[in-house]
Amino acid sequence: MDTQPPIFDAPARSRPGTRRVPGPGADLAADVELVGIRHYPGWDDFAAYARKHGEEPVRLARDMAALLHFIHAHRRALEPAGGLRLAAEIFLGNAVAQAREDVRWESTTPGQMMVGAFDRYYDPRMMIDAVTRGGGQAVERAAVLLEQWLAHVVPKLAPLNPVPRPSEAVPAPYRRPLLEEAVYRDEDDVPINYGRRWADGETPEDSYERISHPERFAGLGQLVRALAAHLEANYQVRREDAQLEDGTRITLVPADPLAATMRLESRTEGGQPTVRVFAGAAHDFVVPSCGCDACDETLQSAGDELENLVLGVAAGGFAERIYEAGGQPWIQFRLTAPDGNSSRGGERSADPNKNLDEARTMLEKVPGGWHPWPLRALS
Repeated sequence: MDTQPPIFDAPARSRPGTRRVPGPGADLAADVELVGIRHYPGWDDFAAYARKHGEEPVRLARDMAALLHFIHAHRRALEPAGGLRLAAEIFLGNAVAQAREDVRWESTTPGQMMVGAFDRYYDPRMMIDAVTRGGGQAVERAAVLLEQWLAHVVPKLAPLNPVPRPSEAVPAPYRRPLLEEAVYRDEDDVPINYGRRWADGETPEDSYERISHPERFAGLGQLVRALAAHLEANYQVRREDAQLEDGTRITLVPADPLAATMRLESRTEGGQPTVRVFAGAAHDFVVPSCGCDACDETLQSAGDELENLVLGVAAGGFAERIYEAGGQPWIQFRLTAPDGNSSRGGERSADPNKNLDEARTMLEKVPGGWHPWPLRALS
């Protein structure tokens, strides 16, 4: 491995007893659990490729915009799922980890490797897919967003680590209802394969600003009703339904005051059915998170997101925090699925004009995360 000058500051490390470099085309997580690793080996082929094409790897490792533009410029070489592509993924992940002190490689879902910190995680494979399939403006946009995140200095805080109740403990398992999905067509009357629209080519620039067939998310209302019925049947919870001017609201208040209340609001915004989930003291989530053509979400993927969110909160897999940084309040969360196999988190600046005293007081009572909702006794 070339260390003159060093490309990455930290020494390369992988867990003892594992292969140092996954085989070509292999999934990172299938070979090694990279929890807490800052610099993972296996990027040599990409560094050699960069030198061969007149670029210095040291610069790429320290200039995120230059690295993303280089990957985009050489996207054809990185399309095959082989050794060079894998080396590029590892190089990119190491560059992200090097750019911010608290960033590490972590496994959040079996078969999926992520690099990031408590406030956000990135999948290097998906990052490269986005860069190689998008145009120049998409690369610029990705670089700006990534650099803004990397520049954000966060205080030294203990990680949020909520431990959810296993789904097996719930009296009756949740079953997703059968969702009817229509066939949607483009302007040439060709059926649209949502979820895989851009699998074989670049994502068009204008697709980031376009939302076609937003009505495909209409089934989310059916999912909200199914989830609410499941929670009411299996947990000690008070349910309140309300009709809104432009939708419906279901409020679920668990019997334990230290368990997070949820409010599910179903509306149609700009022709797109959406669900906004208010959870705990300070957070709300919108599903689908983005309905634009570039993101290519489907009813099924949005349903996964909604179910993981609602069931995770009820299981006690939800933790929140309010902290001060840069002279303003920030709110942060961590959500872990009931099966423990997936976890995600995030943060955002809070409205400085909003009084957060009540939320702070409540969150002081649940520093380890909101309690699981109490279960109903088996009849």
